[in-house]
Formats: sequence, C-alpha cells, structure tokens
Amino acid sequence: MLAYVLAIAIAVGSLAFYLIAFFLPEVHRRQDFIWSGVGLFYALVLWFCAGRMTGAVLLGQIASGTLVLWLGWQTLSLRWALTPPSVRTPTSWGQVQQRWATLQKQLTGYGKGRSVLGAIAAVGTDLQGAWTQ
Repeated sequence: MLAYVLAIAIAVGSLAFYLIAFFLPEVHRRQDFIWSGVGLFYALVLWFCAGRMTGAVLLGQIASGTLVLWLGWQTLSLRWALTPPSVRTPTSWGQVQQRWATLQKQLTGYGKGRSVLGAIAAVGTDLQGAWTQ
C-alpha cells in the first residue's frame, strides 16, 4: 500500500515539474522535460513492482523518493529566488483562491442532475468550446 502512495507522490511531483513550464516559464529549463519523464518512469516502475517490495526495499525507495521530491522543490525555489521580480509571472494567493473556487463551482456543476456519462460529455463540450476560442 505504501509503495502505491509513493508512486502516486512521485508521479504528481513529476507532473508538477513538467507543468511548471506552462505556468511559470521563467523557472523552467529545457532539461526539465527529460527529468519529469524519468520521474514518471520511476513512478511507473514503483507502481508495477509494488507487490514485490519487501520492507527494506520499500524503506530505501521512500528515502529515495523523499530526496527526489525535496531536490525538485529546492531547485524550483532557487530558480524562483534567482528570477528578477520584473520577469516573474504575477501570482498571488488571492488569484489562486479565486481560481480554485471557480474550478470547484465548475466541477460541482458537472455532477448535479447528470449521470457519469452526462458529466463527462459536459466536460468534453466545455473543453471543446474553450479550445476553439
């Protein structure tokens, strides 16, 4: 069970490292795509080998995964600190909260009074509309 949690944490961290290129381009480097792919492969291996891991191996993988996630966070923090304020993407906690509230309203709106397939179709319609704009 813990191996699956570790695999999910590594996959989420790798995806976040990948998505940084689109949301905060000033802290992104070209090699980040490669390293996020390596992290996703590591998560995939952890996921499929989770049943075979013994306690000592799992402990080693948890230590390794923790170090990888910590190194990624420290790398992005350093890049953000070295980026001049005039070049940074403007972000504030208020904007994040507002975007999160909008997303929650949208997601709850999809599920009200619809079946699962109806909700998926509504999401697809909205994405298609956003794509054509």
